[in-house]
Amino acid sequence: MAYIFQSDPSFSGVERATSAGVAAGLRFAESIEEKGLQSRPELLRRIFFLAALASCGRIQALKGAKVHPVRETASADSPQVERSDGAKKWRCMVTQKGAGYRLHYWSLPVGGIELERVLLESEV
Repeated sequence: MAYIFQSDPSFSGVERATSAGVAAGLRFAESIEEKGLQSRPELLRRIFFLAALASCGRIQALKGAKVHPVRETASADSPQVERSDGAKKWRCMVTQKGAGYRLHYWSLPVGGIELERVLLESEV
């Protein structure tokens, strides 16, 4: 199933983008519940907004998302974490202030994403 998202004017004139899909990994729901985010609708909206943009390849255009590859080590030239199926791991900023939540997800080689979990910046 494809989803169509109307773009916002900051997306360089793109009128729509197609998503290959969003899957949730086993730890995603657990991470939401562990942090009590199920009772914070503003954070849930932000998480799913970021997921929608990531699934259709538009998250890089969002100022403030600060998308970064997750690396194997702390070294800046370390390779990006990659699964045996070719999926690559990314993280982006959910909140800038307060607890500093980060969304971790996998970019799938067949298109779309798999949500891994939400972490605090201090847990990264």
